[in-house]
Amino acid sequence: MSIAYVLLKSKINRTNEKIESGKLFFATKSKPGKKKEIARAMGNLFDKK
Repeated sequence: MSIAYVLLKSKINRTNEKIESGKLFFATKSKPGKKKEIARAMGNLFDKK
C-alpha cells in the first residue's frame, strides 16, 4: 500500500466523520423528541471507528 493511498483514505475517513457528526447535530437540533434515532446515529458513528 502506498503512502499516498493511506493519506487519501484517512482524508476520506475524516470527511465521512465530519458528515456523520453533522447529521447527528441536525438530528439533535431539529428533532429533540426522537432519542432513538439519535442513539442509532451515535451507534453508527462509533461502529465505524
